[in-house]
Amino acid sequence: MKKIITFLILSALLIGCGKEIEEPAAQKTKEMDSSLALIYMEQMTNKYLTIEQFSDTKEKEQHRISQAITDVRIVANELNDEFDTTDPLVKDLLTLNEMLEDMLNNALEGNFDNDEASSVGVFMAEISNEHLNGKLPTTLQNKIDEN
Repeated sequence: MKKIITFLILSALLIGCGKEIEEPAAQKTKEMDSSLALIYMEQMTNKYLTIEQFSDTKEKEQHRISQAITDVRIVANELNDEFDTTDPLVKDLLTLNEMLEDMLNNALEGNFDNDEASSVGVFMAEISNEHLNGKLPTTLQNKIDEN
């Protein structure tokens, strides 16, 4: 009888050890602040805003747009993985990210839309005014100052 009980206990332990243990989801501990938001906005927009400086041919322009799309996707992944996506600033950055990716994909297909680009600019201004005390990413601010 002891052998049977011991066998059952060992079997239960082996079965229990063989099951995958689900780990709780890692908590997103980073908090978004205005400095980080500006860095992410810069990363999302830098290549797009500087296309004409580095693209003297259509091929180079297409390559630069592709690089900009990659940067936008990297930022989206980081925001989703590392930050609380219910935070209003993070939500706005993710919305901006989607707008930029749509606009860049359209540009890559040869369908650049000035209205779409204008909407992105207006939304960036809203983020700036609502969350960043009027600050804009450096490249965008330089573009504005040039004009």
